[in-house]
Amino acid sequence: MIFAAIDPGLDVIAAALFDTSKWEPSHQFDRAAKAYTGYTTWETSATDLLPTRLHRIFETGELLAKIDHVELAYVEQPSTFGAYGRNRGKGGNVIPQGMAKFWQALGALLAGLEAAGVRIVMVPAPKIPKPKRHQAVRAVLGKAFGMGPRGGDRRDVLDATFLGMWALTEPGLRPRP
Repeated sequence: MIFAAIDPGLDVIAAALFDTSKWEPSHQFDRAAKAYTGYTTWETSATDLLPTRLHRIFETGELLAKIDHVELAYVEQPSTFGAYGRNRGKGGNVIPQGMAKFWQALGALLAGLEAAGVRIVMVPAPKIPKPKRHQAVRAVLGKAFGMGPRGGDRRDVLDATFLGMWALTEPGLRPRP
């Protein structure tokens, strides 16, 4: 079975792909790397109208099902205290417009996955700091993931890859055919 671990967003959606036929159940994070087959990303342009961006995100679900043959998607349910929580205005409050657009994008992604017949599992963001997650993925896979849309590492891909490897090592999350 092919599954995707997805780091959702409005600007970028990253999906790490895993093939469970290449993996044997284990609690060891490094063994989960055997199931990793690669990643794909989709970007939407901030210059496009929001409905256009949401429609493209909806189509992502179809693409994952048709092109990558994904049957199951683990979708990270971010914490408002994570990256979006750092998006703060004066006085330290989370900027509501950013959060609203993110949740609309997440809804479009979930609807697209559902319409394509992909089984969805919402996974709360792991409580491990992101730098440690990224370090763990790099240590196990030993590869670069390219440059992100704003420069630097593809943190979105590292997040999605960690989510998938974590799901394989957590007994309560492991994919079942």
